[in-house]
Amino acid sequence: MPPQHLLERDRPGGHPDVIVSQAIQKRFFPNENPVGKMLKQQGGPAEIIGVVGDIRRAGLRDDPRADLYFPFEQNPTLSTTLFIRTAADPAKSLTAMQAALRSVEPKTVFLESISLADVAAESVRTTKLVLWLLSVFAATALTLAAIGIYGVMSYVVRQRTREIGTRIALGATQGSIVWLIMRQGAIIAGAGAGAGLLAGFLAARSLSSILYGVRPSDPATMAIATAVLVGAILAACYIPARRAAAVDPARTLAEQ
Repeated sequence: MPPQHLLERDRPGGHPDVIVSQAIQKRFFPNENPVGKMLKQQGGPAEIIGVVGDIRRAGLRDDPRADLYFPFEQNPTLSTTLFIRTAADPAKSLTAMQAALRSVEPKTVFLESISLADVAAESVRTTKLVLWLLSVFAATALTLAAIGIYGVMSYVVRQRTREIGTRIALGATQGSIVWLIMRQGAIIAGAGAGAGLLAGFLAARSLSSILYGVRPSDPATMAIATAVLVGAILAACYIPARRAAAVDPARTLAEQ
């Protein structure tokens, strides 16, 4: 419980006090303790008696705002917002909490009741939609790229059938033939990954406005995306490589 003299100060006619957020401290008192300083306001100066953490009131992606907190009894309003922490499901505890508040003030009217989880989900709904669409586009682009690479490598294998048949006839193993084709795919994968990382780093800044809790150039995200791209390219090259390794050298040389 706060000391009695602080409770007396918060009542009507008491000493005007204010609690400021960390955003105000960082902006106006960067290298000093603001507690005890006087803050000018419309109703007269108020003494800063504490500093509290910043909150995001508009959305998770918004920068914390500079907030001021005044004693409620000195600045009464017709409505107020209560933040209540519960150990159980808030929806199941809502009726009991409303009954408890009405036992204190029977004429209490509840305009809206919503959990902070719902508020947070609502604030990122547009972001989730945008990211979902980007994921669909990315998956489509990856699929088309894999199909295209598969077609190119199949064409390359078909063009090199005589060469591959000759290699097998001279003693080349299936493993060496697979590696011959996969090596070309690895070169394509390396070039694509390098170009993709460069483009990703350059485009990351444009996505910073829709991200929360993740850096635009997050190393883990970049590594996973690169691994998926390289894996898709190598998978697209593996089928033509296996087909090349199964070439019948006698039939191939006879056809030529």
